Amino acid sequence: MRPSPALELKTKLGERDTSVVVARGELDFATRDELVELLESIEDIGTSRIVLDLRGLKFIDSSGLHVLIAAHKRALAGGWGFQVVSGPGRVWRTLTLSGLTTELHFLSRVPNGD
Repeated sequence: MRPSPALELKTKLGERDTSVVVARGELDFATRDELVELLESIEDIGTSRIVLDLRGLKFIDSSGLHVLIAAHKRALAGGWGFQVVSGPGRVWRTLTLSGLTTELHFLSRVPNGD
């Protein structure tokens, strides 16, 4: 799969076996598979927690929301943590309108990060 210019993903290792995934750009139907593959590869390697940093996202649609829900469910089933950092704006509004702000675990910032 060729990376989409609309979505940029970076990973880094955080504190206590935490994997941090930073997403920038647009998370939608055209780009969701790239994030799914990255998250699943981290899960396969093993981690105690994934923090998904969405502060750099400009747009998220229902396909992107589905990626977050699926990762959350896999985390619950697998016994590892899944948390989201979301900045203000359009993305937060979409998460709020969808009701996911009460379902997912949100952080105000990346632990030991930017």
